[in-house]
Amino acid sequence: LVDTDGDGVANYRDADDDGDGVASVVEGLVDTDGDGVADYLDAVDDRIPSDPEIDLQGTSKFVPVAPNRLFDTRPSEPGPGPKGFVDAGQTIDVQVTGAAGVPSSGVTAVAINVTVTESAAPGFTTVFPAGRARPLVSSLNTTQTAQTRANLVIVPVGTDGKISLFSLNGSHLIADVAGYFVEQTSPLAEGRLITLTPERLFDTRPTEPGNGPKGLVGAGESITVSVLDKAGVPTTGVSAVIVNVTATGTTGPGYLTVWPGEGTRPMASSLNYATGETSANQVIVPVGADGTISVFTLAAAHVLADVTGYVTDNTAPTSVTGLFVALDPDRVLDTRAGEPGPGPKGFVGPDSQISPVVAGVAGIPDDAGAVVLNVTATQAAAGYITVYPKGLTLPATSTINVSDPPDTRANGVLMNLGTDGALTLYALGGAHLLADVFGYLIE
Repeated sequence: LVDTDGDGVANYRDADDDGDGVASVVEGLVDTDGDGVADYLDAVDDRIPSDPEIDLQGTSKFVPVAPNRLFDTRPSEPGPGPKGFVDAGQTIDVQVTGAAGVPSSGVTAVAINVTVTESAAPGFTTVFPAGRARPLVSSLNTTQTAQTRANLVIVPVGTDGKISLFSLNGSHLIADVAGYFVEQTSPLAEGRLITLTPERLFDTRPTEPGNGPKGLVGAGESITVSVLDKAGVPTTGVSAVIVNVTATGTTGPGYLTVWPGEGTRPMASSLNYATGETSANQVIVPVGADGTISVFTLAAAHVLADVTGYVTDNTAPTSVTGLFVALDPDRVLDTRAGEPGPGPKGFVGPDSQISPVVAGVAGIPDDAGAVVLNVTATQAAAGYITVYPKGLTLPATSTINVSDPPDTRANGVLMNLGTDGALTLYALGGAHLLADVFGYLIE
């Protein structure tokens, strides 16, 4: 006896029971979602308008690889060229596509661990797409002569599949490929970068909280650490993890190498350290078949790692969340009053923090889910910098470590945006802070 349209005729006798001018018998045959089942028989006929389509123009998926040497300018060392010392103010171009496991076509950007060694003076190195003007950004910094430092850089590929590296001060340069991005304009399972709130994965120092293994890692020794179902990483659907690895209490100069747990240690370095130094670097490393990663140290040291995200594999749910959009490098933060770049301006004092809005800046859209940055602390006091999404509690993790003030240190950051599209940067000892964007992730 229901009378939907209130015309005095019950629906079961009404030719047009909802009064919309379309006969009920015709409406009963409508198939809103095109699945071959008429709406009157369809439990899910999708009559509620769907969300607006996400623009996937320019998006890419990530393909992680075990560390692989791309080039080494030192003539006495193995590895492809170009060979020869890179003089102060000089730029070199390096072929990326078709080298070190990177495909010859379809590549939009690469993730490489760049190392500066035998630096002639304090200065910086900038990595950028070949064929484009050098941007006002830095990729890694040195503060002394004969220094060795490394940083993970995600950079778009330029003309003819090449990247450019500029050295302000003069040095030898080395780079190891950690993965590459290829165009992807539809939802998929694998190759998406999923960011997590930073959380400690392990810490070998017996006096510190966090999972083990515990104890100083001896010179020339390796440890193997389980990563699945740890620190927010799922048990399945993971091809690689994104971790900020730190060496501390180092007993001599050396380096760490991080690689998939069951594989052979590659001829590559993940971070470099001096005696007694605390040094950190972001690493993207495939997970071994047994769910582990391995860490080798040349000199005896304590090692710790904080998880900031992971890369999905082909068993993960299909989605567009975590697809990457490369941007030409650009500055999004510089607290130094006399320098160009967005603020806030002013030295970030000890035990203080700032929360700059980066959404809507330098090509980052307002609805970006996460950003890929290179964050630099300069004129920094001893301590550390922690970067995390605005609105969350300060996590018990570190992003940049300073052990030789006044220092200038950089590290790659892949981080969710927080409240108002902002990040929070906390300084334990105080520093000026800079950030350069290289891309963003969509949700």
